[in-house]
Amino acid sequence: MLRKSMPAELMKVLIRLHYPPEVILLCVRWYVAYSLSLRNLEEMMAKRGFEVDHSTVHRWVIKLVPLFEKAFRKHKRPVGKRWRMAETYMKISGDWKYLYRAVDKAGRTVDFLLRAHRDKAAARRYFEKAIDQNGAPETVKPMKGFKDFRCARLILSGHRNDAYDPERTVEKEHGTHQSTAEQFYSLMM
Repeated sequence: MLRKSMPAELMKVLIRLHYPPEVILLCVRWYVAYSLSLRNLEEMMAKRGFEVDHSTVHRWVIKLVPLFEKAFRKHKRPVGKRWRMAETYMKISGDWKYLYRAVDKAGRTVDFLLRAHRDKAAARRYFEKAIDQNGAPETVKPMKGFKDFRCARLILSGHRNDAYDPERTVEKEHGTHQSTAEQFYSLMM
């Protein structure tokens, strides 16, 4: 049933990957939709009886995400007429890269651009492309940051994953090797 509803281009790629298409699609969807690492997915699939290496999942993501993006763009909901724009930077493989992003009032991504260097001309082309594909917005505002330091500290501390800090692992305390899931449950109980 799943295979009949898939685009032919996607099905051709899935057949060559030598895993059940349902497993491949689940791994790629979870990786893209949630904050899971490739090793998290490897562990989750092992719990479900599928031995999948994290590097295999990474190859699936690289092959399939462009196909998904192409298919989803045809069905993308229209974005709102009020956009927020942000320019930020992030470390990728130890190097700082620049991320330009537009989000509508409802939080839907209008478009984004990732660049190796800060580039005003590329940012302008990106903005013009977003307008061509989505129509001109009524208003464009800079993205709002945190309202105060305390709020930023609390929210960001939730993303640090202190429980999985290598210096504080359960392995050191108990002398046994535990998976991330086992560490989580032992720390929570």
